[in-house]
Amino acid sequence: MRYGLAGVLNTVVGFGIIAILDLGLGVNRHLANLIGYAIGLVVAFTLNRRYVFNDRGDNRSAGRFLIAFLAAFFANQLCLAAAAAVLPDEPGYGAAAQAAGILTYSVLMFWLCRTWVFAPTSSDDQRAIRRR
Repeated sequence: MRYGLAGVLNTVVGFGIIAILDLGLGVNRHLANLIGYAIGLVVAFTLNRRYVFNDRGDNRSAGRFLIAFLAAFFANQLCLAAAAAVLPDEPGYGAAAQAAGILTYSVLMFWLCRTWVFAPTSSDDQRAIRRR
C-alpha cells in the first residue's frame, strides 16, 4: 500500500513534468522523459527509503537505488522506442507511449527495491531480534 501511495505521488510529479515538457512545450519525447525521471528519482528515493521500506541503515541503498533506477529507466526507454516504432507521432499516442513506459518502469522498480535495494540484511534481522 505504501509503495502504491509513494508511486502515485512520484508519478504525479514525474508524469506532470513529462506532460508539460512533451505535450505542452514540444520538447523531444525522450528528453522530456529523462528530465521527468531525473526529478522523480530524488522524490522516489526519499519516499521509498523512509516511508515505504523504512530503511534506516547505511547508505548502500542509495547506490543500489541508482542502479535499479537505471535498469528500470532503460526498460522504460525500450518501451518508448517500441511504441514509437508502431504508433503514430501524435500527442494522444505520445501520452499512451509514456504511460506504457511508466508502467514498465514501475513494475520493474518495485521488484528491484523489494528484492535487492531495500531487502533486509542479516544484520537488520539481528537488530530486529535484539529489539524484541
